Amino acid sequence: ESSEPMIITDELGIIIKVNQAFCDVMEYPRSDIIGKNPRIFKSGHQDKEFGEELWNDLRDQGFWSGEVYNKKESGKIIPLRTTITAIKNKDNVITHYLGQYIDIGEQKDKEKVLADFKKVVDYANALNMEVMVDINPDLFAQLEISYDDLSFFDEMGAYGVRLDLGFTGAEEARMTRNPYNIKIEINMSQGTSYVDNIMAYSPNTENLLGSHNFYPHRYTGLEYNHFVACSEKFRKYNLNT
Repeated sequence: ESSEPMIITDELGIIIKVNQAFCDVMEYPRSDIIGKNPRIFKSGHQDKEFGEELWNDLRDQGFWSGEVYNKKESGKIIPLRTTITAIKNKDNVITHYLGQYIDIGEQKDKEKVLADFKKVVDYANALNMEVMVDINPDLFAQLEISYDDLSFFDEMGAYGVRLDLGFTGAEEARMTRNPYNIKIEINMSQGTSYVDNIMAYSPNTENLLGSHNFYPHRYTGLEYNHFVACSEKFRKYNLNT
């Protein structure tokens, strides 16, 4: 059984077969899907003209590919990249339809994050500001961003990326070698060998910055001797701070 969600309908569009992957994505038990029309997943997100165009393409070309928005049993609406293929017999008569789906909800989340941030960043850039995006490293996995591809932040218009919590040093070094010259700013108030670990992997020091970390509130400042000691760790590598 395929790991990708799929359904098979008869020539009238009644579902006669569905795999477990589709049941899992749509949160329906198989018994509630078999014998039904795919309209049970209709979300209302797309109008009547969309449906007519889809069926016209199926009749004329034998397939349709695009995005549909289906409603899960829970009521949540999800985007699916969809391919529907008309299956014909030897007499060239349509006997079944095969629907194959890919859940692209996470991709849409990423696009929304980019669009939302870009509005703010564009405004700041118009005021001649340099925007440093402060992110948690877990977001790299959540948004499927690779350390070797920082195009997401370039599209956003960011000047740099601030890593308040670091990786192992190897990832930071790789990030500094990005072709967009996105600056990688790290926390220089920890007093550890963090920057030494990064330097061991030969980063592009033009794109590696350090910044002390404290809040503009009473009693949150850094102790002076600690401030100096941490700064010296960066100064010995001639890094911008």
